[in-house]
Amino acid sequence: MIDNYNKLTIGKYYEILDVINTYEDEYERNTALIAVLCDEEADEVLNLSLSEYKKRVDGLRFLLDDPVQAPIKNRYRIGDMELDLCADLSKLTAGQYIDYQTFIKEPDTYMVELLSVFLIPRGKKYGDYDMREVHEAIRENLSIVDALGLSAFFLSLSQALISSTVTSLTRRMKKMLKREKNPESRKKIQETITLLEAGGDGLHLLTGLVK
Repeated sequence: MIDNYNKLTIGKYYEILDVINTYEDEYERNTALIAVLCDEEADEVLNLSLSEYKKRVDGLRFLLDDPVQAPIKNRYRIGDMELDLCADLSKLTAGQYIDYQTFIKEPDTYMVELLSVFLIPRGKKYGDYDMREVHEAIRENLSIVDALGLSAFFLSLSQALISSTVTSLTRRMKKMLKREKNPESRKKIQETITLLEAGGDGLHLLTGLVK
């Protein structure tokens, strides 16, 4: 029976969340949780002796605490795969960046897919392999504590990407300002530059302005 978060995979973690959100009755919920953590059917759990059942219920206590994120590593051994962490923004391919932007919008829903953007099979280039196999390996073998550590990394990465994007757009706006002759257009561009330099709030103004 899985009795701590270090042993709990991402896949199992989401099964646990589903059980908690599904069952209101304590006994039904505990039975379903034990089934998930023991890889058994509910009927098998109900056929346990009372003493064994109580023992396994006690084993659920770790779920009362939140999982603690683990430090990130450069390489992860996941099932039969060795996956290297791509943590250098300058080495991201266009495909990685596009996939990242897609999955980061709903990180809780697409955690596995998001992880797969940065966990690359050793010796491979992004996308030059069966992505479904990587998804399955991550879902079935990566612990939730490792996943949370990586998720925290993705958050800081997201902030870095936003900062990089704002810097790039600001430079582009300044070049446009030098070329623009129309006073009204120059005013709009200058307003956008001011907002971008103030913290990126001008991003929404770029629609229709940057072609």
